[in-house]
This record gives sequence, structure tokens and C-alpha cells, in this order.
Amino acid sequence: MKLDFTVFGRRALGRLLGGIAELFDRWQSGTEVTLALTSRHCREDLPRAEVLQSAYNSGSDFCWIKSPSLEVLVDWRYGSNESVPKVSGAIDCSSGRVRELTVLLRDLSKIVGATYGFCDLQQLVDTGTQLDPKARPTYSPYLHFPALYWYNHFGPEYRVNLVLDDSIRGLVSTIEPAEDGGLVVMTRANPQDRPNGQSLAALSALWPFFLDRRPSARFRRPVSIDYSEVRNLPTVERQAPLPPRALIGDPDEFIASVAARARSFTDWIEERGHSAKTEEEYLRLFQRYEAAIRDEMLVPAVAAYGEMVRTRMGGTWGKATFFNRGEPVVFRPGRPWTTRRVILEVLEGLEPKEL
Repeated sequence: MKLDFTVFGRRALGRLLGGIAELFDRWQSGTEVTLALTSRHCREDLPRAEVLQSAYNSGSDFCWIKSPSLEVLVDWRYGSNESVPKVSGAIDCSSGRVRELTVLLRDLSKIVGATYGFCDLQQLVDTGTQLDPKARPTYSPYLHFPALYWYNHFGPEYRVNLVLDDSIRGLVSTIEPAEDGGLVVMTRANPQDRPNGQSLAALSALWPFFLDRRPSARFRRPVSIDYSEVRNLPTVERQAPLPPRALIGDPDEFIASVAARARSFTDWIEERGHSAKTEEEYLRLFQRYEAAIRDEMLVPAVAAYGEMVRTRMGGTWGKATFFNRGEPVVFRPGRPWTTRRVILEVLEGLEPKEL
């Protein structure tokens, strides 16, 4: 069975990514899962230590954690904003591993400093009442919960709103304290069991905070959550794109070494079983290996592409003299209108597009 889960937290997840990944490594019985950061072009071939260091230094990022049986997104944005750190995803789980899954969710909640979390069969989460996406970019932990699911984690800030007595315990399968001072509530023993509508209705009458049952759901007592750990960390400002010339360094040095750089790129693509002699063939390679080229082979790719253009047009390398002054370009002597800004053409070729 496939289950969806989301755990909202209060901690700096970029600095805790290693511990989060280890939880899912254990779920895979020792098989290491892959990590892919958005800031590193979602590359899955980078060493884990490098990915974790990038995540630690990133004030805003997304990390995909993947394996054959799970796909998880870790989302964090530091600084003065209303974004709430969260871990969400889908996981395949057999009936025999339900207990292990509850342990994983508890451990995950402990690491992220959970304020709220839930897990249920994918179709039940998909059809549940969702918060208005226009209201806030992420979960708003001030007024209500979306619904009651198979597994629910209520952080310590919310526990004061949850009245506990024997009648409450009789309406659910499990209700017990969490290590963080919160509360874990499981509405049924197994996710595949059919939800008991009468019990859920009775519980939502005693805990009137669930949006799918009560359109005007509100907490009885104010909820104040300490997000200072993430709010006090600096966010990383997005840098403006560098001009094409800045990407290749000294233009004279680049032009002098263009043949050797071009050979390094052709050797690189041949190692992967490819060759390219036309613009269309280069474009396909740029799309296929976009992330790796940006990280490792951008300057050699410009050199190889420029050499292909120069050969086909019978031109030469030079530097722009009027517009984009000093930028390495390819042109035919005496015909300035033939000038090709090959650096810009490579950058545009690397942009995602349908081929």
C-alpha cells in the first residue's frame, strides 16, 4: 500500500538533512537512498557528503530523497518569513511493516521538532480537505487542522487544546504521548482498515479543530510556536545571473585554450557513448546532461560548441568590439553580421525545453 505523509517542524532542516536521510536509509534495510538538491540541479550522482554540506550552507532549498519504495521532499526557507519547515512524501509499506512506519514517523517528528504531522493511505489524503493555497504558501499553524488521518502527531503547543478522557480513548485505536511532549493519535490499527465515520464524527465534536468537519474550525486557546531557530538564520539571497563573459574567465586565455577545452568536452561525451557534429545534436546533449554540464563542463561545452560553429561557418574566434564588448564570439572576418554569441547560445541550450 502507498501512504502519503507530511511533518511540519520548527528546526533548521538543511542542517539536519543527514539525520533525516539516515531514517530512510534504515527503512530501506541498509540500502542508501539518493539525495538531490534543487540548488545542485537535482543531481543524484553527487557524493552524499557534498550534498549535506551544500544543504547545511543553504538558507533556502528543496531536497528530494528517493529510493524504489519512497519519494520524499525536504523543504526549508530560513529568515524572516512565514514558511514552515516540512518533510513530506509518499512511501510504500506492507501490512507487516506498519509498526516500523510508526517508529519512523516518531523519529522523524523528533528530528524536525514537529509542530504537526499526519500519514494515511494516499487516496484518503488526496481526497481530504486541503488548506486554501492562496492564504499562505505553507501550512498555517494557527487556526485548524485539515482532517483526522490514520496517524496524527500533534505538537506540544497543540496538546493543551486536546481534551483527554476515557471517552476520547474509546474513539481511537491508539492515543499516547510523544517524546516531545506532544500527542500521537492513530484512528485505526492499520491504514488499510476502513475509517470509522461515527467515531471520527464524535471525536471531531469533542476536538472541533478539523476543517473537513467544521468550516469555522478554531483552536480554543491561542497557539504560539517558537520558530526562532529558523527565523534567526540568514536566508541566502539569489544572485543575479552572471553575464556570459564572466562564466568563461579571461577571454584571451579562453580563446588561446579553446582547442584543448573542446577536446575535453568531446572526450567527456564519448565516454558516455555520444558524439555531436551539428547544433541539433549539441542541443540534445545539453538537455540530457544539463545538470552535469553546468556543474562540471560548462566552459568545455562552450569551447566545443563554438568550435563546431566556427568549422561549419568557416569562421574564427575573436572578441566583440561594440555590443557585449570583450565577449568571446565566433564570426567570419569582414562580415560582422555573422557574429555568433556562442556562450549565450550554450546557456539557452541548457534551459529546460521540450525537444
